[in-house]
Amino acid sequence: MDAANINKHKRNHWGIENKGHYPRDVVYREDNDQTWQGEGPLVLAVLRSLAMSLFRLKGVKNIKETTEWVAGDRDRALYFLTT
Repeated sequence: MDAANINKHKRNHWGIENKGHYPRDVVYREDNDQTWQGEGPLVLAVLRSLAMSLFRLKGVKNIKETTEWVAGDRDRALYFLTT
């Protein structure tokens, strides 16, 4: 593998990290979650991923800002549940 290929693979990895893991850690504070028992952690991770996917389907770029906007009035979530 040459340097250009290594650079390409490294950038692709960080693209995945920035798109998925970073918002879950920063916006939803997943690393600080106190849910440890049973299926709770898995269910919460799925719900967080679902929320981010619904936001992205509507063209949202700023997950944090949109999450805070929806949290201000839960009825706003209905917009993201419609197609």
